[in-house]
Amino acid sequence: MSRWCSQLGKKPFRAAGGRRSYTSLTPSFYLVSGSRAETMSPQVPVPARLEDVDKQKPVAFILHGILGNGRNWLPFARAMVRRLPDWQFLLLDLRGHGESVAPVQERHTLRCCARDVEVLGERLGRAADVVIGHSFGGKVAMDLLSFACQPPKTTWVLDSWMRRMPVERLLMQEGGRGGHAGSITSDMIPGSSVEVMSIIEDFQTPIAERKIVCDKLSSLGYSKATCAWMLSNLKQEKDEEGRKGYVWRFDLKVAKELILDAASVDSMPLLQDPRGHVGIIRAGHGLRWTTEAVKDLEACAERTSLVKSFLLPNTGHWIHV
Repeated sequence: MSRWCSQLGKKPFRAAGGRRSYTSLTPSFYLVSGSRAETMSPQVPVPARLEDVDKQKPVAFILHGILGNGRNWLPFARAMVRRLPDWQFLLLDLRGHGESVAPVQERHTLRCCARDVEVLGERLGRAADVVIGHSFGGKVAMDLLSFACQPPKTTWVLDSWMRRMPVERLLMQEGGRGGHAGSITSDMIPGSSVEVMSIIEDFQTPIAERKIVCDKLSSLGYSKATCAWMLSNLKQEKDEEGRKGYVWRFDLKVAKELILDAASVDSMPLLQDPRGHVGIIRAGHGLRWTTEAVKDLEACAERTSLVKSFLLPNTGHWIHV
């Protein structure tokens, strides 16, 4: 915990102050489309190319949460395409996650991720019609809405947090280990991403066997679902001597910088006069919304028809599963 709290004392680096602080990145992405049958098969596809996207058909970007990647959203996107066969869903790997290797720069921020999403639209020659962001991805989606030259017509924010959040509260998100809100249940998976980060810092990579990760998390009281989530973040590589081992699909240093920066950003004012339709979906079993924040959200929804608030009372943080 002390490693995290000590970082909050540093003056936050802001990419929002000017593009000199930002190193451009075009995010890697997976494409799911009804017109491309191979993207609807159960197999995990390879990342798509810019030219694979049909500029004449509507496009939705999906932004994953911290420590996630676009692959996590394949089942959701395929289900959406079955209902909306003319749509194309682009499942992005945010910087430092999946196949999107973070560029070298002083510090990585929420604004950097949002600008990456804008860069992808520029490279495609069109902005997304809809942006869907889950958790940290929801914060990215809201930040994009604040400055994009071509903001999306509709933004969906799935169980993210709008107000600033102390890192201590982030550590409570969807359970830690033991006691009340800290208990991991089937409705609260994965455990706090911030807490998990603190644990995986202790692993030396490459990791010889996936079982080592599972055993470590299990010994600390994490559920089988959380263990499975973390195992999905491992990929096998060979070292210089040809020995196989496992490494993470994310850059832990970048992920820490991103989540700490996002926790310091207040997105609620953006809902007072949004630049497009915004749908906020809250999980009934989630811990991201305080009573005060819910009141502020409802006030925004009353003030403008552009903001809609929805509560799914019987769901946990992973509302898309």
